Amino acid sequence: MSASNYRHILIMAVLCLFILPSCTSDKTRFVMEGNFRNMNQAELFVFDTQKGTRDTIHVQRGRFKYERVMADTATLTIMFPNYSTLPVFAHGSISVTLKGDASHLRETTVTGSDENDDMTTFRLENGKLTPPEADKAAEQYITEHPTSAVSLYLLQAHFVQSPEPDYPRARRLCAILHNAQPANAQVALLHKQLKELCKGRPGTRMPRFAVLDTKGKLRTNKDLQRQLNIVCLVASWNYESSDLLHRAQQLQRENKEKVALMAICIDATPNESRIMIRRDTIDCPIICNGEMWQTELARKMGLNNLPLAIIADRQGRVLQRVTDKKVLSDEINKRLK
Repeated sequence: MSASNYRHILIMAVLCLFILPSCTSDKTRFVMEGNFRNMNQAELFVFDTQKGTRDTIHVQRGRFKYERVMADTATLTIMFPNYSTLPVFAHGSISVTLKGDASHLRETTVTGSDENDDMTTFRLENGKLTPPEADKAAEQYITEHPTSAVSLYLLQAHFVQSPEPDYPRARRLCAILHNAQPANAQVALLHKQLKELCKGRPGTRMPRFAVLDTKGKLRTNKDLQRQLNIVCLVASWNYESSDLLHRAQQLQRENKEKVALMAICIDATPNESRIMIRRDTIDCPIICNGEMWQTELARKMGLNNLPLAIIADRQGRVLQRVTDKKVLSDEINKRLK
């Protein structure tokens, strides 16, 4: 082999050392770009509920770019400054684009992959339907596309994490997904959890528990043995749930000997819940283990939506599920009389 040929091979080998890693990283890098009219400067939050993480996106002059390495697929949740949310299906090697107007965030489009294109089409076509009509449209999509990530999202959004969950319907639809995707761990987990989610409905009893609150104090069923007992599901990033908790706290203060209150926080980290406690002057026990929607106590109590609270009697029997602070006030005042 001539010296020139040897040098050529050596140069090519060195170049491969630099080129190959970059090619590998491209296959695992997810890129999301946004362009929003009438949104000069803002902060958006990106939640990965499967891993319990939250990132912050800084919008400048209506634009942003967000990148992360992803070895698996995930459904990310984008939260806008007005607390509305938007699902984005993400995995390595794809780039998606968000386009919208700050005054019409529900019409934001997400393009760049089949799942995001399909989800955008579904949202825009069904955004003005009544809840029963939207549920029917979601059921039809799930039945016709049992292998799509969109179907799993619609199943959870419409039938599991909705204000009025329909667990029998959810279990039937989840069985369809499970049969079509037997190796999908998320579908298998939901299929198993749906048996537990029937708990927390009126007439059932709260589970026995022993957990530490954010101050390190042990909390058990004995903390919920007054005439009426309220358990709220809350997150620092969900205004409606914080508002419901504030009203529950006010009711508890007005009826200290008759009403007990506890909250389960599904923030990504216990520290985020402590920040919320200090910011909002919350003084009731709060449970937060950083597992977000997978928090075991929340699942056992059937707390699967924001905002949501359950009211139970002295024996732990669930009397009512409420999602509105006025309904909560009316129920507590009526039952105390």
